[in-house]
Amino acid sequence: VLTPGTGPRQLPRLAVAGYLDLSTVDQFAHAVEEASESGRKLILDLTQVTFLGTAALTVLFCHRASFAAVLVRAGDIVDRALSAARFPTIPTSQTATSRS
Repeated sequence: VLTPGTGPRQLPRLAVAGYLDLSTVDQFAHAVEEASESGRKLILDLTQVTFLGTAALTVLFCHRASFAAVLVRAGDIVDRALSAARFPTIPTSQTATSRS
């Protein structure tokens, strides 16, 4: 979900949920490319991502210049994976919501 920013200091926010793996990486890459078309940096919200595969990690590294910030849930699997890859994130204390 892309939420446009309003005003000079608010950046667009792209919120992603669920699995980011080989089966969803094309959708993810397209969403990132589309969200960053304007040339403005964006906030990438990964707090609802439950799995981050290597294909998605490649997309993140290829587009890292597009992100003003990458939000993750502190201590979860995505936070640990991105920390191990030395990808800069902003851990939040947001708790996971129930998923079906």
